[in-house]
Amino acid sequence: MKKIAIFALLCMFCASCQTDPNKPILFKSPEQYIDWVITPRGYIVTDEQYLQYKHQDEVAKTLSIAEVKEAGSLCVIFYSYSIGATVHRKIEFCKKVDDYLLMVFPSDFKSRFVDKTELAMEYSITCDEVTEVMRAAYNWQPNDDLW
Repeated sequence: MKKIAIFALLCMFCASCQTDPNKPILFKSPEQYIDWVITPRGYIVTDEQYLQYKHQDEVAKTLSIAEVKEAGSLCVIFYSYSIGATVHRKIEFCKKVDDYLLMVFPSDFKSRFVDKTELAMEYSITCDEVTEVMRAAYNWQPNDDLW
């Protein structure tokens, strides 16, 4: 009976420690956003996440935000980190809403990119700015798949 009571208390404690799944994850700065992207969060579902997890100390030491491009409500963060002799250049697309940076899921961004006018309207930028941002993104990651 004592073990059941201890187990019940442990379950209640663990349940109270969980974060609210309905609470949004909001980022105030590009640094905060990138830290969240590269820090293991208890789940690893891709090879890139595993690589970052396996070499997390080296990733943290070599992490560098090279540039932050802003146009309208679009924010593009260009960053890199090294693992051994390999430099990994990455890009994160965000949307600025109420002074916060929110994730833009790459598949959504990619499918809308076909129509520059629609993308420009959503982010309050011109079609030329869309082209400029995408050119910079492809130049930053010339050998990697952008998505």
